[in-house]
Amino acid sequence: MNRIGILSAMWVEAENLYQAMEPDTVTIYEYNSMRFYDGVLCGCPVVLSTCGVGKINAAIYTQLMLDRFHVDRLIHTGIAGSLDPAVRHLDVVAAERLTYHDVRKSQLTELFPYRESFETEPQLTEILLQSAKEQCEEKQDGTQAHKGLILTGDAFVTNPEQKSLLKAHFPQTLCVEMESCAIAHTAYVNKVPIGIIRCISDLADGGAQEDYAAFEKKAADKAAEIVLKALKKIEI
Repeated sequence: MNRIGILSAMWVEAENLYQAMEPDTVTIYEYNSMRFYDGVLCGCPVVLSTCGVGKINAAIYTQLMLDRFHVDRLIHTGIAGSLDPAVRHLDVVAAERLTYHDVRKSQLTELFPYRESFETEPQLTEILLQSAKEQCEEKQDGTQAHKGLILTGDAFVTNPEQKSLLKAHFPQTLCVEMESCAIAHTAYVNKVPIGIIRCISDLADGGAQEDYAAFEKKAADKAAEIVLKALKKIEI
């Protein structure tokens, strides 16, 4: 049976998806202290879970989902901080490519998996991007959908100097967060297609703490709404 795995870091990012699942279809499993919700969402068989914050948690629970549920595709949804002036609060970024900002290039390119970055699956990414564009248009709030590079690292970026340094080292990057590349990395070594969508909660600058508090729920909900739209377009 074709099944889609959906992962978020935090429950605030997954809650609306769980609420939208057909309740009579949901079976709850618990492995290594995390719950996995196996059921039907927008007509699609899915397994929904959270992985916790950070690269290690992301890799552990992605692999656990793949091993236990044998999903055919992965969708990762959540919030992020902007690293580009064109990407503003509640804008959306569909990942085309992902890399780490806190791992030496040689660790990735000279040893397995012999690559500096990880790509998302083009068709799934286009479905997420189109769904994001539709959502932005429906909101009529001036927000936009983008596609490009996302950075991952074990740091909540709140320092303007750190933000500038990351942008200088990765000029094409659109946003930064703490899980997506680890999830894409795990999907890559397991040969599982992945799509990733992130909604902007803050600008990764001196006001990031205040912005995060104000926009966390709005950004998480918007990203979840985009996933719901995308699931209706995916052929199972």
